[in-house]
This record gives sequence, C-alpha cells and structure tokens, in this order.
Amino acid sequence: MSGVLFAELAAATEDVRALSGRKAKVERLAAALRSLGPDERRAGTGYLAGAPRQRVLGVGWAALREPVPPALEPSLTVADVDAALERLAAMSGPGSVAARRAELGALLARATASEQEFLRAVVLGDLRQGALAGVMAEAAARAAGVPPADLRRQAAVSRKDAAEGERDAEATGGEE
Repeated sequence: MSGVLFAELAAATEDVRALSGRKAKVERLAAALRSLGPDERRAGTGYLAGAPRQRVLGVGWAALREPVPPALEPSLTVADVDAALERLAAMSGPGSVAARRAELGALLARATASEQEFLRAVVLGDLRQGALAGVMAEAAARAAGVPPADLRRQAAVSRKDAAEGERDAEATGGEE
C-alpha cells in the first residue's frame, strides 16, 4: 500500500481537538502535513483544514443520514479519499443524487469509525478542531520549511488556500 492512511489525518484531527495551545496544534498539524507525499499535500491539507479541494461535492446531511457499518482496520489512503471525492464532485444530471449516495456509501464502508466521523465533518464543512485558517497556514509553512509570513504573503497575493500556498512556498523556498 502506498500513500498516507486517511486514519493518520483523522488521528491528527482528534489530537488537535484535545490540545489547547496554539503552538501544540501547529506542531501536530505540521507533523501530519510532513507525512504527506507531494501528490497528497493539497488534498491532505484541505482535509485537515476542513475544506476538500473539490469545493462543491453536491452532498448534504441526507446523503449521510443512513449509518454505514465501519471497516475494522484502516485501509483508505488520502489519495483514495481524494479520488472518491473527485468522482462525487463530477457527478451531475439525472440519477446523480443516487450515484453520489452510492459512491459516498462505498467510501464510508471502507472507513473505520474514526475515519467516518472525520470524513463526515470534512464533507459537510463541519470540522471543529480548533485550528482556524491562521493555525493551518502556520502548520503548512512549518511543514514546507518556510517562514509563516512568506506563506501568508504568497497566499494573500495569489488568493490561494493553505495547501496551494504550501506547495508554492516549498517549491520556491518562500520566494515569489
């Protein structure tokens, strides 16, 4: 299996919820971000920030109301979740509601209980972990090894999210 397990991001989120200090939250999030491969960073950063890179998924509470038995062992990777959400976002037209529900159900069936909780929060935009955008941006900067001010400046100038800003800052060493 290649790639970071989605369970690792779910665990990081649970850890961040339990932490009270900003510095500790930044360090825990930065550690989770550093574990991500280059092709997982944008999606993983989005999940930890509670904002998947696919901005519109067409999924609401109704699609998540039926409980799905959780997997016993983690097997989902960040890339697996990103691919499933990409498929969800691309669905439209007649039958798309049922197709989205089926795709989401299949994804949830592969997720452990803690992954399901994390995934539901991300999909619904209801991730409450106490890590606001500034905390996430600082964690992304630390993970990329650049000064936080450089990442914030790049993000502000280009109106990018933390994941895109981290990728650009890492590629340029913080220079524009």
